Amino acid sequence: DNPLTAVALRKRGNARRHLGGNLVASKNDYEAATRVFIKAYGGESSEAIKAMIEMAETLLGIPGELDAAEGYSRRAHAAACKRFEDADDHVVLQEARATLGRVHSARG
Repeated sequence: DNPLTAVALRKRGNARRHLGGNLVASKNDYEAATRVFIKAYGGESSEAIKAMIEMAETLLGIPGELDAAEGYSRRAHAAACKRFEDADDHVVLQEARATLGRVHSARG
């Protein structure tokens, strides 16, 4: 339940996703990191939003997880819109929008 542990989990999830290709293990790391970030900082923190974005991106690559990817991307987008409502060009908000767009494209 330590935010530093969550940072490590998120980084391990990135490594597993990009280097090892183990998407299910990566998903588990992002899930755990998201829970810790939300508990420590709230659902609208930049760290929680980034973890949700990365989780949605990972879920896009796992067969049968499109609905879950959409749920995480919508949740991340809503939190980013609320958190960065005065900064429309903030990079986290842009990433949330892009991920939501990729989910919509995958849906067809």
